[in-house]
Amino acid sequence: NRSGDKAFVCAALKTSWPAYAFVDESLLHDRDVIRAAFECPSCGTVLADEHFRQYRDDTDLVSTALQASGENLSWASTRIQDDYDMVCLAIDHARYVSNIYESISERLRHDERIVAGIAGRSDAYRVFLDMQQTGSDE
Repeated sequence: NRSGDKAFVCAALKTSWPAYAFVDESLLHDRDVIRAAFECPSCGTVLADEHFRQYRDDTDLVSTALQASGENLSWASTRIQDDYDMVCLAIDHARYVSNIYESISERLRHDERIVAGIAGRSDAYRVFLDMQQTGSDE
C-alpha cells in the first residue's frame, strides 16, 4: 500500500487530484500533498471539492490552483476574488473567461486593466454576449 508514501502520493495527485480519496489520513493536510493536488492541470476546479474548500483563502495554494485552472476563482474566497493579481492569474489560465467573470469582484470588473485583460481574450465575446442577454450594463 503506497497511500502513505508522500512522493508517490504527490506524483499521483499531480495527474489526478481526486485520488486524494485514497491518501493516507496522515498526509491529507500536508501542504506539499495539497499543493500537488492543486497543480493538477487537467483536473479542473479542485477548490470546488469539499475537502479542499478550507484552503480557498490561502493565497499561495489558490495561486497554484489558479495556474492549473483559472476556473478555480469561482470557489476562491471573496478576498481573493477582489485581489488584482489573483484575478489576472485566473483570467490568464481560465479555459473560458466567461466561466469566471461573475466571480470577479464588482470593484475589479470595473477596473480598466481587468476589462482590457478580458477584452484581449479570444473568448471575450462570451462575456459581453452574456452581459447583453442579461441586460447588465457593467
